Amino acid sequence: MHIYRLAFELDLMESKHRDLKERMSEMTPEERKHTEVERLHKFETDSSQWGEWNERVHKSKDQINRQHRAYDLSLEMRGNREAMADAANGVIHGYTVRFSNCSCPDFEERRLPCKHIYADAMMNNIQLHLKEAEYLRRREFLNFS
Repeated sequence: MHIYRLAFELDLMESKHRDLKERMSEMTPEERKHTEVERLHKFETDSSQWGEWNERVHKSKDQINRQHRAYDLSLEMRGNREAMADAANGVIHGYTVRFSNCSCPDFEERRLPCKHIYADAMMNNIQLHLKEAEYLRRREFLNFS
């Protein structure tokens, strides 16, 4: 392997390898989305985690955005007794939600945690990868921008 690297660096051989970042830059937004979903699906399930989601799934940029929207959703529901009662029964915005699945279109398409699953987790005192303090800082920053 070191010999090949040296040959590439000395321009004695042409490298056919392109790293993920380079390949992603050449993709359409739809292709990038699909590639990211495939990458997250490759993580094995973890029965010791809530919903059996591998903790690395929650760290992706797309999933952090969903966690951010879950905090927004949670704030919206806190002021609505009916919404809180529905959520306690596993229904958020009309979708049936469990830690491992949701009936919303986002989950149906991606089969990864959606904002409803994250909101349900928060309501059950499960700590998300995006901490509330970080959410509040982001929200404050976005409100000033």
